[in-house]
Amino acid sequence: MLAQAAVLIRNDGGAEGDGSADAAPQARLVDRTGSPLQVPVASTTRTDAGDEGLRWVVAEGTLAPLAAGDYEIELELAGGASHGFPFSIVP
Repeated sequence: MLAQAAVLIRNDGGAEGDGSADAAPQARLVDRTGSPLQVPVASTTRTDAGDEGLRWVVAEGTLAPLAAGDYEIELELAGGASHGFPFSIVP
């Protein structure tokens, strides 16, 4: 199983208006206390094929090594924009 988080980057150059559309995204997985975990999270960007030119930043990580609990995928874009996507694993 994979955990996946995505944030929409508007065509005018910002993730929710912060001016970081051309950023190379960084992603990490943290536990409920905010401590980073040693589980790799891959991040990519993609552009929708429509006239709107919408770009998405996508982060994917494997859930297999995680125990039941609360986690968060954090996406960080250049310019300091950061978005967190919390999720829980239940038995």
